[in-house]
Amino acid sequence: MALGTGIFMSALLLAVVFLFHTTKDRWNWRKIFKFVFVWPLVVVIGLSAIGGGGYYLYGEYEDRPRVQTGLWGLELGMSKNDVLFAKGDPKEITTPDESKDSWYETLMEYEQHSDSRYYIFLIDEKVVRIAYWGDVWKPSVNGLEVGDSIEGMVEQLGKSASYWEYSEGKSRQFKYPEYNSVYWAAKGKIVGVGVLLSTD
Repeated sequence: MALGTGIFMSALLLAVVFLFHTTKDRWNWRKIFKFVFVWPLVVVIGLSAIGGGGYYLYGEYEDRPRVQTGLWGLELGMSKNDVLFAKGDPKEITTPDESKDSWYETLMEYEQHSDSRYYIFLIDEKVVRIAYWGDVWKPSVNGLEVGDSIEGMVEQLGKSASYWEYSEGKSRQFKYPEYNSVYWAAKGKIVGVGVLLSTD
């Protein structure tokens, strides 16, 4: 503390002591103390509690599950040409064999990295599902991404109304049509995330 500041603080303290000593019989110092120190403290604590509570509630509101409309800059319902315009040529375009009963008509595969791919499923030249598999630049669908646990998924979205098993029961697909969301899991972890039309 600088010498000037020390002198000022000492003079201020002496002035308060002198003022109290000369006015203690005439002024209600208890009310003055409450007005100067207690009420501002109460206001600060109250505003902090309101602000903290508002911040918490806003976080809870923002983290709630929402109906998904797209992924990777693509929207459900987009045309095939819109996908090509937005993302360029895919690594591969496949059409299921007509002899096989398939739920989609066209599959466009985009390789984002050697370990991550996006799959765009189309019916009548319109996007009905967008899926991501991989572990690089992982997108989030309703706050869930590849590597998250199944328990975390259930905690975030509730129990899935439907799922089906594949790979001899080693993997499962969980659909949440109310949120247009789909997740693939194996060994208790999410391995793929996607968005889909609720009619898919």
